[in-house]
Amino acid sequence: MANMRLDATLFEGVTRLRALIDHPMESGKRADRDGNLIDAEFIQHVAVTRNGQSLLDTNWGPNLSKNPYVSFEFTGANVGDQLDVSWTDNLGNSASKAVIVEDGSS
Repeated sequence: MANMRLDATLFEGVTRLRALIDHPMESGKRADRDGNLIDAEFIQHVAVTRNGQSLLDTNWGPNLSKNPYVSFEFTGANVGDQLDVSWTDNLGNSASKAVIVEDGSS
């Protein structure tokens, strides 16, 4: 379940980070075919850092879709900077992955 697809590009001074997180994001309110509730399993915390400095530190809840996608833009990065994305869910599962900022002008 720890798969993440990350992309970070710098174009005209603005860096765009895109992250697709492989996670079931179950709210605990949905039932299976037999009518039994599916246990809650959702991402609670997402953090992004650039070269060790916080860019995003957010709390999520159970009402996001399966395999959530997050994208945001910021200034101040350089080609070659490392962005680290990490998450933790309500069951204590976690994952992290790094991506290097690439030149998006080509």
